[in-house]
Amino acid sequence: MSIRSSACVPLAPRWSAIAYGDVGGFGVGSRATHQVAATVNYQWSEQAFISLGYRVLTLDYRRGGTRIDVTMAGPLLGATWRF
Repeated sequence: MSIRSSACVPLAPRWSAIAYGDVGGFGVGSRATHQVAATVNYQWSEQAFISLGYRVLTLDYRRGGTRIDVTMAGPLLGATWRF
């Protein structure tokens, strides 16, 4: 189970920005997960996009004797092809 939110903002004719976040877990699978990502996107052609951004993902999982409490963060680079 998770709660999600995102927004896409046009910046210029071929440029846009996307912000995305979600909160999940709530004791179903994991105690809690949090994710935030933001990208700047360039429309290379009608079907191709290039994205550059940053993402942070946090996971808190506890079950039995297993405990995972980790935060991963860093830059992201992506390519999208629309059919």
